Amino acid sequence: MLFLFLCHRKEIVRERAGFVRALEGLGHRCEIYPDDFPVDGDVDQLVKALPESPALVIWPDAPIPSLPSGLENVSAPTVSFEIDTPCGLDKREYWSRLVDYPCLFTPGMRDAFARKHSGATDLWFCVDGAPQYAAAAAERPFEIGWVGSIEPKLYPMRARVIPELAKHFKMNDWRKFHNPQQMMEAYQQSKIVVNLPRADVQYANLRYFEAMASGALLLTWAPSDLEQMGYQEGVHYIAYRNESEIIPLVRKYLADDAARIRIADAGQRETLEKHTYQVRAKSLVELAAKPSGGRPARQMSPVEISRLYVHFYCKRGYFDAALRRWSILRKQSRAAAIAALPIILRSFLGRIVATLLR
Repeated sequence: MLFLFLCHRKEIVRERAGFVRALEGLGHRCEIYPDDFPVDGDVDQLVKALPESPALVIWPDAPIPSLPSGLENVSAPTVSFEIDTPCGLDKREYWSRLVDYPCLFTPGMRDAFARKHSGATDLWFCVDGAPQYAAAAAERPFEIGWVGSIEPKLYPMRARVIPELAKHFKMNDWRKFHNPQQMMEAYQQSKIVVNLPRADVQYANLRYFEAMASGALLLTWAPSDLEQMGYQEGVHYIAYRNESEIIPLVRKYLADDAARIRIADAGQRETLEKHTYQVRAKSLVELAAKPSGGRPARQMSPVEISRLYVHFYCKRGYFDAALRRWSILRKQSRAAAIAALPIILRSFLGRIVATLLR
């Protein structure tokens, strides 16, 4: 099978890279954009240039996202990766109308998403199952591993807790930036990984799985949507319900090697057996075998579709692409084009501000 990822080579990182490796490992072929393909390029021309028709077209929530024109008309089944599903949920629900199957990376969102898109399906966060991860062990250089931002506005709990933990426990260099490889190295040298959520959204993100795969004991916030994915508190991970519980729990499990290793080992085995890209890629193969008639855009008028494209380009800061699609909208409906002017103007002002701040 051929899988078409709607992004450039430089966007094949993290989750997208994991899926490409897993699909190719299953014997499938993955294609991406040509280097010069624009953010609003014609997807039909892209598909025609492929050596064979794609079995599945994937709109992969790239770091520099694009939206090719005509996605709603692709004959193959289409999916979107909704990687940080709770972040910008309303926009995600709106834009996903162009595809058959929005793939949600966090549990607990499917019912809400499915009320607006019946094709919503789970494709949870996971890790690469191929590397040899360090086994849970009594002796590791660091008592606590930490990787991530502690910017106070977005992560107020982290800004309070991480410096306090550093006073009491031996930690890796938590102030420096870690690339993905360095992060896993830090985790695999740590006995415990403490997870501290964002202030605005709390969900089982990629770090949960990376921590458990590393053989460290995951200490995270509860209630957790990990339970919806088959993990059990006290069996695969440990949870705190109040900030004041964190340090006592860390002390408890540092003092009890047997309990810490037992839980860390169970979390690692559960993750590497059930939550890998190799497992998730098989779900994409199954979606490729399904029909392509479920996208809500098939029931939308040309004007509604153009308004959606204008909205996406404006929200993502692509003023030129927004203006090109707005010109199409103006020909379709003068009234709709006038109604879309405020968001176009905000996009233009945003572009001016960004230019002045460079």
